[in-house]
Parts: sequence; C-alpha cells; structure tokens
Amino acid sequence: MSPSIGNETTPAVCVVCSLSLRQLAPDFKSLEEQIVETVQHSAREFYAQAIAAFQERWLQERRTEFNAERWRFINQITPFGPLQLPVRVVRSRRDGRYHSSSKVLLAPKATRLLSPAIEKQAVEAATGCNYRPAAAELGRWLRTTASAWLIWRCVQFHGAKLCEQLDRQWWPDQAAPRPAAVVVTEMDSTYLKRQQKGRSQEVPVSYFAMHLGLQYTGRKRRYSRRGSTAVTLERKRWILSAQSLPLFGRRLAWQRLRHYGKARHEVILSDGDEALERVRETEFPQTLWLLDRWHIARAAGDFVAGDQWEYRRIMTPIWKAQSEAVLEALRTSPLQYSRGEAFHTPLWLYPGQPRRHR
Repeated sequence: MSPSIGNETTPAVCVVCSLSLRQLAPDFKSLEEQIVETVQHSAREFYAQAIAAFQERWLQERRTEFNAERWRFINQITPFGPLQLPVRVVRSRRDGRYHSSSKVLLAPKATRLLSPAIEKQAVEAATGCNYRPAAAELGRWLRTTASAWLIWRCVQFHGAKLCEQLDRQWWPDQAAPRPAAVVVTEMDSTYLKRQQKGRSQEVPVSYFAMHLGLQYTGRKRRYSRRGSTAVTLERKRWILSAQSLPLFGRRLAWQRLRHYGKARHEVILSDGDEALERVRETEFPQTLWLLDRWHIARAAGDFVAGDQWEYRRIMTPIWKAQSEAVLEALRTSPLQYSRGEAFHTPLWLYPGQPRRHR
C-alpha cells in the first residue's frame, strides 16, 4: 500500500500483522522465530510507509516551491534491519532543477546509509570499544554487516558538532535564554503526609516538605468571550522538589537564568514564610517581593469574619492592584475597632508595599 495525500488532510498509515493457523510452526521455538520475523517484516513495511507519508506532507507544505516528479529508493539500515526507503524526487519551480527529498530531510546525518537511531547506537557502541568491535556488536544487533568505517564516520561527524557546541558554550541540555521584559516567579511550600504501609499504631505519622516554583513572563486571556477570566501563562516553566529549601532556591534561580536571562523587571510572589524570605534574599536579592493574592484574600477573609460586603470592598482594589486604595479601605474599615486583634495581625505585604509588621 503506497500512501497518498489529499488537498487538506493526510491519511493514516496502517499495517496489519497476522499469522494463519495453517502457517504456524510445529514447535514453540520455531513459532517464536516466525512471530519475530513477521513482526519485523510488518515494522519495515510500516517504517517505509511512514517515511513516504512524511515526505508527501513535507511536499504538500511546499507545493508552491516544488513539483513532485517520481519516486526512487535508497538503501538504509534502520532499527528493523536493512530497508529500501522510498525517496521523492522533486523539481524546483524557480530554476527547474531536480532535487531529492532525502538530501533535505537527511541533511543533519553523518551518512545516508544509517538511520538517525542507528547512528546514535553506533556512537554509543564506540564509547566502550574500538571501531571494529563496535561494528561487530552493532551488526549482531541489526542482523546485518556493519562496516567499521561507518562507526568512524558517525563519531567524527557528531563529535565535530559537539565540539562546535562546546566552543559556543551551548549543549543540548542547556536552553538558550530568551530575553524577557518581566519575569514573575511564584514559589510556595507545603507539608505532605508520608505514606507508610503496614505502620503500627506506635509509630508516629511523619511529614515531608514539598516546594513548588513557577516562572512565566506574562498572562493572556484564554478565551475572547466577554466576562471570561481564564488566563494562560506565557513561557511557563516550573520545578517541583522535595529536597532542602536552599537547594530548591538555587535550582529555581538557575532555571530563571537558563530560560530567561536577566530581565528588566523581576517579581517574586509568595507568602510570608520566613524560610521563603531567606531564599528570596539569597537567590533573588534585587527582585520585588509581593504577597500573592491568594494569601491576601485569605488574610482579608479572616479579618472580615464572614462580612461579604466588607470583604468585596477590601478586595476590589486588591484585584485592581491599587495599593493606596487598599490601605485606604483598611483605614476606613469599621471592623478595625470591633476586631482590633485581627486588624493588627501581620498581613506582611500589600501590593507594591515592602514587608513590615504592623
């Protein structure tokens, strides 16, 4: 079955693997070999059809640049053994030259004879032994003959790329920082109950701390309909750790430098926990620290003690991030006399205000 592509959609690639009862081997060992060979044959067929469908989609996306001419085949060693891969020959509409899609799709490879997964296996095999033993080991795994020259070629090609990346101070595990005008960091800690199976009644219940850090560059509305308050965070990164708080803070700071660099404005949102304050002072010394709205709403709810009208009056300027209006709403609240103890309880922060105990 050869894949075809329509004007809008790409059909699914499907391969059926089946065995007839009349074709079953007489013993279990032969049956196992028969099953493996049947599955390998179906995998090779699926691999070829998927590669062909991928090229058709690539050509469909560039139909204004190329015209499809014909199919040709190249030999390649895949994870399922040697295979003849279909390759599309196209013609450029700009200059009329003929091109092979394999030169474009297989450009970042050491050789066209090995698939990307086999090249990775070849490099890994060469790290433990010389080229000839590595080629023999790879050939046994693929059930075909692999040349030591192919192993050498893969090591030289990918080694040169790695050296170039190291010279530019870049490697695959390091993300290139994209500058941002504002970086918001939210961090919080909680205690979780440790699960202990078969725990006797004499053993006390134990807990462990869990720390969560969230970083993003802004918020945008998820839906455009009027009245919707759902938002999505832009360029969101998060980290979850059960290790010590200083180590968590150091990794959170590394994450910010790794993905955002040094931003023009940086904001920390957290509660008034003293341990988190020390993390902020150590790892984010130049960052504006604000109490997040969830803790403000919780403190305001404790203060009003169920008075919904007073709660909305205090929270309205908080939702609008109007610091002076928040302070004025607190100063004019009639509950400061009837609930003086709750009024003078430390709220730690107001939006835009430094931390202080009142």
